[in-house]
Amino acid sequence: MAAKQDKGSAASLSRLKKELAQGIVNRFYLFYGEEAYLREHYIGQIKRLIVDEDESNFCTLVGKACTPKALAEELESFPLFAERKLVLVRDYDITTADAKMAAEIEPILADLSPTVCLIVAYGDTPPGASGRKNKKIEALVNEHAQRVEFAHQSRADLVRWVIRRFEACGKSCGDREAGYLLDQCGDLMSATLPELLKVASYTKGPQIRTEDIDAIAMPVGEAIVYQITDALAQKSIGTAVTRLDRYLKQGNDETAAVQAIGRAMRQLYAASLAETKHLSTAEFMQMARIPSAYAASKVMAQSRRFRPESLRRAAILCFDAEKAMFGNNANRQTVLETLIYELCI
Repeated sequence: MAAKQDKGSAASLSRLKKELAQGIVNRFYLFYGEEAYLREHYIGQIKRLIVDEDESNFCTLVGKACTPKALAEELESFPLFAERKLVLVRDYDITTADAKMAAEIEPILADLSPTVCLIVAYGDTPPGASGRKNKKIEALVNEHAQRVEFAHQSRADLVRWVIRRFEACGKSCGDREAGYLLDQCGDLMSATLPELLKVASYTKGPQIRTEDIDAIAMPVGEAIVYQITDALAQKSIGTAVTRLDRYLKQGNDETAAVQAIGRAMRQLYAASLAETKHLSTAEFMQMARIPSAYAASKVMAQSRRFRPESLRRAAILCFDAEKAMFGNNANRQTVLETLIYELCI
C-alpha cells in the first residue's frame, strides 16, 4: 500500500513541478525513488523543455558506457545550434565515482556549464547505496545538484491521479472505483497504469465500475492474499480456494502462498493485539512495520472480522505449515490445502 511521502521528498518534487511549470530547468539533477512513472515523466518534461525532438542535443550514458572520458566529453561539448543540451546518466552512481572518474568530472561538476543539463537517474536504490561514497564528489553533488525523490504517493494523490488518467481516456471514475483499482493493482503508478488502460479500453460505457476492474485488471499478489484472508474470515473455503488458485496462476508456488498467508495472519493478529492494548494506528504501524497509514488502517479493520483467539490459532497454524513446507518429504500442495481447510474451520 502507499507509503506517505516524507516532507523532504514531497518538497523536492513540489519545487521541481513549480520550476518546470515556469520553464526553469536547472543544471544538475539527481532523480531517485521507487516511483518510476514519475521519474520518467519528469525526465520527459525536461527533455521537451530543453531539446524537444532534437536528438542531436540529447545523450544517454548507461552503466558501463558512462566512462570518465565519455561523461567529460558530453558535459564539456557545446550544443549544436541550440542554447542547451541534455545529458542523462542511468545505472551509474555518481556519488561512488572511482579515482579516475573523480579526476575527470570533479572540476566540471564544480562549475557546470549553463549550456548543459545533467540528470543522474537512479532506480529504487538511493544515491550512495551501491558502494563506498567518494567524499569529494558527494560534497559537490550536495552543493550543486537538485535532489528529487520520487517516493510512493499518498493515497489521496493516487486516487486523484487515477481519476485524471481515466478522464484522459474519456471515462468517468469515482473515488470508490479509483481506490478499488489501487487496492487491486498496488500503489506504484508504473504498475497501475497498464492495468488502468486495459480497464478503460474494456469498459463499454462512460462510467468505470468495480465489475469492469474485476473483469480485466490483474491484481497484485498482495491484493489476492487480502481476498484470501477475507474469505477465511467468512469461513468461505470455496472463495478462498478460488482466490488461491488465481494467486498460484500468477507464478507463485505453494511455499510462497503459505508464507504470504502466514505474513498476513501475523499482521492481523498483531492488529488485534494492538486494539486490545488501545494502541494508535501510528503505534501499530511501528510495531507491525507497515509504512502506510492507509494499509495499517485496512489491516486493523480486517482484523475485526476475526475473533482474537481465532487469529492466534491462525498464526500458529501458519507457522506450523511454513515449517512443514521445508520438511524433506513435504507434499507442498497437501500442506497448503490442509492449511486453508484448517483456517476455515
